[in-house]
Amino acid sequence: MNDKLAISLAGVPTEVNSAMKLTLPALRRDYKLKNAAFWGVIKGDLHDYYIFRGFTTGDIKEQPLVFYSFTGAEWAQLPPLSPKLVEAMNNHGYHIDCQKPFTGDSSLLLNPPKEEDEAEPEPEEEEEGEQEAKTKPEPEPVTTELHRLKMMVDRISQDTEIAPIGLYYRTSEGITVNPAFSGVKIEDVTKPAKYALKTAVIECLSKVDGVNPVPASMWVTPTLAESTPKYTWKIEYDESEQLVLLRNQFYPGHVAYVVPQAAVCGSVYCGTGVYDASLPFMIR
Repeated sequence: MNDKLAISLAGVPTEVNSAMKLTLPALRRDYKLKNAAFWGVIKGDLHDYYIFRGFTTGDIKEQPLVFYSFTGAEWAQLPPLSPKLVEAMNNHGYHIDCQKPFTGDSSLLLNPPKEEDEAEPEPEEEEEGEQEAKTKPEPEPVTTELHRLKMMVDRISQDTEIAPIGLYYRTSEGITVNPAFSGVKIEDVTKPAKYALKTAVIECLSKVDGVNPVPASMWVTPTLAESTPKYTWKIEYDESEQLVLLRNQFYPGHVAYVVPQAAVCGSVYCGTGVYDASLPFMIR
């Protein structure tokens, strides 16, 4: 993926861009990242989060490492998520459909622990057998805005990352780039049927064994032509830049890019980190 192109499309400030030119190569080296790219920006009230993602293998099924920075000069890895952490955020209204903006305060507690005076009252003394039968409920894990940031980076990636049909294939080492792929033909670049979500590609290739590349007749998950709803994607060809731009309408600020007749594609996001809940009503 092309960091320079992604950074340009995201409109990253000059001083942050200059810092990233120095720090991203070091981040790739220190974490031994084989496939890594600037992911984008999630805007906050106090500070913006600059996001960088990388894989330690060439297999696109691998869970990426995700890093954040406020300045592009210093980076930290976002914490991993567990089902209990996600449940704790959901219980306090910070689910994937949450419309609250990010604050830009990485230490913000989404579910602060109860103060002592708010704690549950001590139960009345009970018989010894009754005490043994009852166990204290497990305390809810404390979550911060960084947990929510990780959740939304993962979700936006899942909903928006696309790949031309044929770009990936399956080998004994996993699902990786097909060296024989020559790109999308110029006359086909704006056809939604030539692209699919990466999640659909992974699902398809995981089911088909020993057939590379997978023939169109064997695709069992939808291409963008079959996306629901139909207005999810806007595809245009920028002839002056020789780039195909695919914009996801539910996440304003997201753009995927594809170079015609080449095995080059990527995406970048610059937005609030929440989806446009008004879009279905506006389309009507």
